[in-house]
Amino acid sequence: MIDFTLKITQMDNLRTYSDMSNVVTRVYWAYTGNDGVNSFGMGGSTVLPLPSLNNEFISYADLTEDQVVKWVLHTWTAEEKDSYENTITSRFDNITNAIPWSDDTIHNPPPAPPADPPRMKDPDINK
Repeated sequence: MIDFTLKITQMDNLRTYSDMSNVVTRVYWAYTGNDGVNSFGMGGSTVLPLPSLNNEFISYADLTEDQVVKWVLHTWTAEEKDSYENTITSRFDNITNAIPWSDDTIHNPPPAPPADPPRMKDPDINK
């Protein structure tokens, strides 16, 4: 199963608009799928509709990532969301972490390299 996560990476805003300040106009995002071993993602941006004074306006300083994620998801159609998820999912179909001399075809993460490889002593240093 692939878990999808939407992360906000940047926002554009208007300094002033209709007696409001710092109005978010465009949200840049990364949409990532993770199967517990591998992660693949894509980036994009969403233009938000401009608020009116009658709408509930949230000041820039009071915005949370959860709120902005909801705004972005609200603008996506079901077809767009499916298309993004299908694009990411297709990347999982083309990868395996198996090594050619092993019968292991399960997605296993490669071992992490040592943090600091051991160094060999130079035999000529101590002469």
